[in-house]
Amino acid sequence: MTRILLHAGPCPIGAGRLQAVLRAGPPPGWLRPRAPGLPAGVRLFMAALDPGHVDPLRAARGHAPEDRHAALGERLRQELAAEISGADQVLICCDLAGRHLRRASELGRLRSFLTPLGDVELAIDPPDPLAGLLAHWSAQLLWGRVTPLGADLAGRPDDWAAARACHALPRPELDDFPELELPPHWLAAETFRTFWEAEFGSARVLPGAEAACAHLGLPPPGPAAPQPSARTLARAAALNPLIRNALSRGLAIPRKLRAQAMAALAVDGSPLDPAPLSAWLAGGPAPDRILPKEDSFDPGAAMDALLPRMLAAAAAPRPEGTSLPENVRQTHARLLRSRYSPHDRIAPPAGPETPFPAVPTRAGGARRVIVACAKDEGPYLLEWLAFHRAIGFDHVLVYTNDCSDGTDRLLDLVARQGWVTRIANDRWQGKSPQQAALNHAVTTDLLREAEWVLHIDTDEFANIRTGDGTLEALFAACPQATHWALTWRLFGAAAVAIEDRPVIAQGTRCAPAFCPKPHTAWGFKTLSQNIGIYEKISCHRPVKPKEEGLRHAHWVNGSGDPMGPEVARRGWRSSIATIGYGLVQLNHYPLRSQDGFLVKRQRGRALHVDRQIGRNYWIRMDWQDREDRSILRHLPRVQAGIDELMADPEIAAAHARALDWHRTRAAALRADPANAGLVREIAELELTQTERAAWAMVLDHET
Repeated sequence: MTRILLHAGPCPIGAGRLQAVLRAGPPPGWLRPRAPGLPAGVRLFMAALDPGHVDPLRAARGHAPEDRHAALGERLRQELAAEISGADQVLICCDLAGRHLRRASELGRLRSFLTPLGDVELAIDPPDPLAGLLAHWSAQLLWGRVTPLGADLAGRPDDWAAARACHALPRPELDDFPELELPPHWLAAETFRTFWEAEFGSARVLPGAEAACAHLGLPPPGPAAPQPSARTLARAAALNPLIRNALSRGLAIPRKLRAQAMAALAVDGSPLDPAPLSAWLAGGPAPDRILPKEDSFDPGAAMDALLPRMLAAAAAPRPEGTSLPENVRQTHARLLRSRYSPHDRIAPPAGPETPFPAVPTRAGGARRVIVACAKDEGPYLLEWLAFHRAIGFDHVLVYTNDCSDGTDRLLDLVARQGWVTRIANDRWQGKSPQQAALNHAVTTDLLREAEWVLHIDTDEFANIRTGDGTLEALFAACPQATHWALTWRLFGAAAVAIEDRPVIAQGTRCAPAFCPKPHTAWGFKTLSQNIGIYEKISCHRPVKPKEEGLRHAHWVNGSGDPMGPEVARRGWRSSIATIGYGLVQLNHYPLRSQDGFLVKRQRGRALHVDRQIGRNYWIRMDWQDREDRSILRHLPRVQAGIDELMADPEIAAAHARALDWHRTRAAALRADPANAGLVREIAELELTQTERAAWAMVLDHET
């Protein structure tokens, strides 16, 4: 049986010294495979990461998308099996795993790559706490850390592992990762050892490169590589926040360019002084200062020198991925330098992920009404209905036309419960079935007697972020509002196949909060108090105002801030002056999945019936640049509402039939040779947020 020795570090100093010895060749009688990645096992480490865990290396090497990550793992398994076959002793050095794998599930993934190939023996190298921490900080600063080093000292090494587990999700577009911003989880040696032994069994402790070399029969290691000077690190700490700010405006800094920028900061001097930390590690107070003052360094001047190169990196065609058309490249270059370049700096704080409490269903009639149109939306209806009932809407009025998947039948079954009304709109007349439905809706007693009215589509969710997430909490936050402009936050396709689980649970990647271009990104829908100011409803808002009633209109944005008198008369999208997401936003899932997109494309549109859905629509809508999980706080009570509806056997059967219809239809569309080019295009499109915005702007101009 093959013996596999996995040296998992984590000490960066000891690992570097061991790898320097191994450059001359593996120990006699040992195979050191190349498949895991030499010298530090980077490929094995990246493959072991959980699919949702994107670290700096995985992002820099293009494996952030889960499909690419999965492909890396499959290739690695095949290459390892071929390379290790027949070997007696195998040495794998993967100190990156020791330093950055922080979840038990990731240790399980790592082990799954090796145990089919032999008996795995684990070796670890617990670092000297002082030297390990200083080396960790030095590496972080040169890779882009912006968090002050002193922030780490608010806790103790025994608590650092738990702190990393609770850290916010990474933001690769900003080079913002827990690996760069937080202290090492491995500095508490006993905690680290028991964490690894829970998955691999007992670990062989080889303290220092000397012990590892002796165990392997290698010559003694040389001295450790010199650490950067403290003055160099102080300069990096001053420059990194400016780089982060430029990244938030859509610029780019490839790893090679960052390395060059850090090298340009290098000055001679002593490394970080260990003395101030010694007493703290022994239980004493934290030092007041870790980095020296570097008054002679001007970070603004350094940033001025770096900006042109970052602009060029953002505008340059990438060696892999989508090649931008020339007119898009020109628009992209202008957008990068303009005030309209997308970023996420105005996004509300992430907030807690504690689920919102369950709330009882309101009694007392249909005072808050949603109007919607639906055609072939069967797999998604129960979630959408349960969501809006849970946040406080009393009644849903749905118009259907020409349904093939049983949407009309499913709605009729839910309507028996008394809070849904379906009206057939098959014989609509006019410019679109949607406007025909809205023209009829305002004539119904349901809308005439309603207190609040909202027209949205079944792929839009009113994500209330304040209080307990209900309409009561929203109205209490701004009692004087008569009209709320719920601005879209566009969420990209969350999967390939159509899945039978809530869309809001699948899709968390979206457009940046600041996205004034293209015009589709900041469209809004209006939650209107029904006080007789307007005569009609259009797709985005009430229209045909009565002049005498306008003085009573008080329009607010999603943060509860006044939008000004002009929006009371016209307008369907937010602007730089009126955007707001602080209290509520409209999560818009126009794609849901690749297969869902294909079915939607074949179905056609409800408003712009003369416009086709194809690659251009995908470019406008498949935003994947930011993470927004705020709607997940609604999920438990939404799931409870779905379960309540599914308890009716007829509703459950109708839902299942609709889901089967969509999956069957998607499979046929995917297999149709006429769609092969489109399927390939949308699967291969990879755009940054600024590239997508620029391309959409060009498409808007062309249409």
